[in-house]
Amino acid sequence: MKTDSKSAKRRASLGNSIPGGEAQEMSDETGWVEWNQALEQSDRQFAPTGPMTAPMPPDGIDPRYAKTRPAALSTAKDISQAGRGKRLTAETAMVEARKNNRVCPKPRRWAELFGQMPQWAPEAADLPGAPLTGDAWKRTPALAKRMALRDHIEWAHKNGCLEPMLEFLKSLPEDEWHHMGD
Repeated sequence: MKTDSKSAKRRASLGNSIPGGEAQEMSDETGWVEWNQALEQSDRQFAPTGPMTAPMPPDGIDPRYAKTRPAALSTAKDISQAGRGKRLTAETAMVEARKNNRVCPKPRRWAELFGQMPQWAPEAADLPGAPLTGDAWKRTPALAKRMALRDHIEWAHKNGCLEPMLEFLKSLPEDEWHHMGD
């Protein structure tokens, strides 16, 4: 017991004491009377609801808001042309790679992608690590696989061959991608 009182004193001295409530046992009738008194007391601090002071604008139109009109709907052609002006980055490529909860291409297609990388940037001296295969593929978690693909995408961006890599990734059918939860 000494340990409990010492630790309680220590917590109190550090300002970490936990306040405890005091409980009183009352009859059902007394409890309801006190509950209703507490409700009345808390309601007294609020002013009664009154009518609105500012009159409503005529016809329900609020003068603080400008009149609007609906925007025209975009066509598929408008959307595709809007994306053409954007600069291709590793981030935009990763957005494509993560679509539909994708992780990375399946091993056979990833190896195919890796084999093409030196052709896209023949002057590049260093290649990122090879894609995972066999037991390494089975043991590696999905996020680590996604990070390995990100390394390949960043390599392509650094070496100026992100466009052919992205075209390759976009050409893969959905069943040739490894997805989260697979």
